[in-house]
Amino acid sequence: MIAEQGSTHKTPIIDVSGAFRGGAARFLRELDCHMAETSSESQPVIIGRGRRLTPSWLLQRNLHAGGKRRTIALNNAAFLRGDPRVVLLRNVLHFAEPKEMRDIGFRPSPELRAQIPLVRSLAKRADVLVCPCSSMAERVARYIPSAVDRIEVRFHPVSSLISLENAPTTADEQRGPLMLVPIVNSPYKNLDAHVSELLRELDRVDLAHQVAITGTPADYGDFVREHRRTKFIGVVPSEVLDDYWRRADVIFFPPTLEAFGYPLAEARVHGKLILAPDSEQAREIADQALLPYNLGQSHSIGDSLVGRPPSIYPDPAPFERASYFEWLLRSEF
Repeated sequence: MIAEQGSTHKTPIIDVSGAFRGGAARFLRELDCHMAETSSESQPVIIGRGRRLTPSWLLQRNLHAGGKRRTIALNNAAFLRGDPRVVLLRNVLHFAEPKEMRDIGFRPSPELRAQIPLVRSLAKRADVLVCPCSSMAERVARYIPSAVDRIEVRFHPVSSLISLENAPTTADEQRGPLMLVPIVNSPYKNLDAHVSELLRELDRVDLAHQVAITGTPADYGDFVREHRRTKFIGVVPSEVLDDYWRRADVIFFPPTLEAFGYPLAEARVHGKLILAPDSEQAREIADQALLPYNLGQSHSIGDSLVGRPPSIYPDPAPFERASYFEWLLRSEF
């Protein structure tokens, strides 16, 4: 039996299964914050918390999705039932070109290969397909052209979660400026090569930055592990990572295959410069926070860092949480 949090039959039902880490966990964090700020009478029904997204769960969750109830899947796999059926398409690998994967040396696992046709098939039946940026919407439209008129582009909600603006200076801060790499490594992100290039460029232009990496030495090769600038902070709790966001003056975000890219949005929200490959997606999400460089162009990273502006203003409005969830839960589609 599915345990529910909610009251009426027409209360929206949201499946949050699979939200254990990364962007999925980040989105769920925003949803939980929104629910804590709203009255209990308007709360959606949340199912799937702590569950993996398995075939058996995809069938089981539909037991409570009949009638005129709005169903919302936050995990790429749309409900079979609901009125309307809303799905967030947030995994770029479900809509990536095979050549893109080959170019970055990524080989999809058997599990991912099995997911792709299922995700696309369920999306074809959904009433509303929510994509977190224009480039992701274009990918979905390429593979599901019949859904073009049902695609909605909405930035993920991103609140300013840094609560340490007036914190005392730490010993680490006294050692000099900091760059943050707020990404957990995975095979398709190729972080070892990207961070190696960053370190070489910092040495070339003789900037004093230390580089804090949200990972462990085992995720990287000898050059990154042994470099004098490198500081591995592990996969840390959000409150610890918030402190590194506060202290950093530049964020480094090199992945090129992303559905959204939370650091691009968080940098804009927090008023932090973010060093990232120049692309339409990065410009759309990061806007004035973007410090672009050109992939494959010698010295582009260092030249961008040397020419960076001294500061930028926070711009949280495009990612406002309350308006996003009001739209998701109550809009007349």
